[in-house]
Amino acid sequence: MSDTAQQDTSNSQTKSRWRTAYSYIAFSLALGQCTGILGALYDFWNCSRFQFIGAYVWEPDRLWTPAFADMGLSILILLCSWPLTLIFPRQSFNFIFSGIVGFVLFSGLLFSIEKLSFLASVILSLGIAMKIATSFQNTPTSFLEISRRIAPIGCSVVLVAAGIIQGQRSLSEQHAVSELPDAPPDAPNIVFVVWDTVRADFVGTFNETGVPTPNLDQLANHGTKYLRAVAPTSWTLPSHASMFTGQFPNDLSANWTTPIPDKQQMLAEELRKHGYLTAGFVSNTNFCGRSAGMDQGFTHFEDIVLNWKSISEANYYLKILYRYVVARTYPWKLEFRPGYEITNSYFKWREQTDSGNPVFTFMNYMDAHDPYLPRQINDRSMTFQEVDQMIHFGTTSPDDIDETLRQLAMTCYRAQISALDRELGRIIVFLKARQELNNTVIIVASDHGEQFGEHGIYNHGNSLYQTVVHVPLVICDFRNTEIPSVIQESVSLRNLGATVVDFAQIPQEQIIQGKSLRKLKKEDQIQNKQQGIVYGYNSMEELKVPSYPAPDCFKYSIGWEGRLDLWINDSHSLILGPGEHFEVYDLITDPLELNDISEETP
Repeated sequence: MSDTAQQDTSNSQTKSRWRTAYSYIAFSLALGQCTGILGALYDFWNCSRFQFIGAYVWEPDRLWTPAFADMGLSILILLCSWPLTLIFPRQSFNFIFSGIVGFVLFSGLLFSIEKLSFLASVILSLGIAMKIATSFQNTPTSFLEISRRIAPIGCSVVLVAAGIIQGQRSLSEQHAVSELPDAPPDAPNIVFVVWDTVRADFVGTFNETGVPTPNLDQLANHGTKYLRAVAPTSWTLPSHASMFTGQFPNDLSANWTTPIPDKQQMLAEELRKHGYLTAGFVSNTNFCGRSAGMDQGFTHFEDIVLNWKSISEANYYLKILYRYVVARTYPWKLEFRPGYEITNSYFKWREQTDSGNPVFTFMNYMDAHDPYLPRQINDRSMTFQEVDQMIHFGTTSPDDIDETLRQLAMTCYRAQISALDRELGRIIVFLKARQELNNTVIIVASDHGEQFGEHGIYNHGNSLYQTVVHVPLVICDFRNTEIPSVIQESVSLRNLGATVVDFAQIPQEQIIQGKSLRKLKKEDQIQNKQQGIVYGYNSMEELKVPSYPAPDCFKYSIGWEGRLDLWINDSHSLILGPGEHFEVYDLITDPLELNDISEETP
C-alpha cells in the first residue's frame, strides 16, 4: 500500500474514531437533556403544589440547571466508562454504558419524588435502564443518529434559556436604575447588616464574656449601642418582614408557608421611590430570598447565585458528590453562602455600579446559623466527625445532645460570630477606601438569637425567651460628630424601618410604620423615660402538617401547643402561652430567665 493510501486510511480511521466519540457524547447529552427536562417540570409542579417557602424555592434558573447538571453528569459517566472499550467488545460496552447512564439519571430523578419509596425508585430505574440498554445494544446506529441530531438542539436551547434569564435580569436592573428619581439633598448612603441568628449575650460588644467583636465595638464607640434590643419574633421571615414594614409579626401574613405579599409596601420600595439605589445580598435563600418576597423594591438582589454549588443542587448525585468533597475540604460552604462571599458580591456590585444616587444596601449573613461550620475552632480545622455532628445538630433530638456536643456547637457558633465581625471590618475598610464612610449610616442587627439547651430547647423559632429575642443592635451615623451614646431602654427592631426612613430624610406618611429610634436621645436616659412596652409574637401552627416535618426541638417548646405572646419592659418579661400558661422573669437579676417568678407576681 502506498504512503498516500496509508495516510488516507489513517485519516479515515481518525475521523471514524472522532465521529464515534462524538456520537457517544451526543447520546449522553441527549439522555441528560431528557431527564433534565422531566426534572424541571417536576420541580415546577412541586413548587407550585407545596407552599412551604423554606423547603421549595423556585427560581427561573431551575428551568435549565437540571438539564445542564444531568448533561454534565452523563458526560462524566462517559469519561469514566470509556476505558471499558479496551476490555469489552463494542456491543457489550453499549449495553453497560447506556445501562449505567440510564440508571443514574433516572434514579436521580425518581429519588426526588417524595411519594416513591427508595426501593420503588431503584426498581423502576433498573427497569428503565434495562430497556435503554437492551435497545441501545440492539440498534446502536439508530440511537446514535437520533442523538447526533437532538443533542446540539438541546444544548442550544439550554444555553439560550440561561442567557435569556440572566440577560433579562441585567436589563431589568439597568432600566430600574435609569428610572430613579432625584433623592433628597444630602441623603446618606445606608448599609443595613443583619447577622442572622446572633444572640446579644454571645457578642463582646454587649457582654464582657462574649466573643470579641472589635469592629462592632468601633461602630458602637462612634454611634449608638442599644443594650435591650428585642426582635419582634424568633425566626427569620416575620422578623425581617417586621423590620422592613414596621408592622408587628401577627399583623403580617408572612409565615412558614406564606411569603410577603406583593401588595405589601416594603422599606426598599419606599427608598427607591425617593431616589435611592437599592441592593440586597442574601445568604438565607429560604426565608429571606425572592421566594419569601424579600426582594421587593430592590434594583439589584442576589440570593440564589449561579455557581457550581447551585448547579450541582439540581442533580441528586452531583449534590451528594459536592457535599462529600466539600465536607472534607471546605465545610463552611456546605449550606449557605459564607459571609465573605456576601461581602465580595457587595464590593463587586458597588465597583461596577455608580448612578450618582444614594445607596441603600441590605446584607443578610448566615454564618452563625446552624449548621455551625467555621473555618477553624481553637486555632485548628474541624475534624470530619465534628463537621458531621454540626451538619446534623439542627435535627438532633434534645434528648440526644450531651454536654460535649453542646459545647462543641457553642464553640463553633462563637467562631462564626468572629467571622461576622471580620466581614463588618472589611465593609468599613472598603467604604473608607472609597471615601464614602463619612457619608454613610451603618446599622448592624440580628433578626433573632439561638438556643443551646436553655429551658431544654435548641434552635430558634420555637420560643420567645431572651436567648432568641434579645439581639445586638448598633447604629452608627458617620456624619455625626456627637458623643456616642448607649440606650438602655427596651426597643423593638420593628422600628428599624422607620429609623432608616428617618435617616433618608423621607416623609414617613405611615407607609413604613413604627417610631424612629433616632428619637431616643441621651436626655431620655438621664430622665429615665419609659419608651413603652415591647411586644413579640410567635406561632408554629403552620408547621403541624405531615408534609413539613418540623425538627424535634420544636416539639419540646410550650409554643408547639399554641401561640406565644411576649411583653417586655425595662425590667421584666411576660410570656403568655396556650391556655392559661404564663411566665414572668426579672431581667435585671435573671437575664437568662432561669427563674420563673409568675407565682410571686400579684
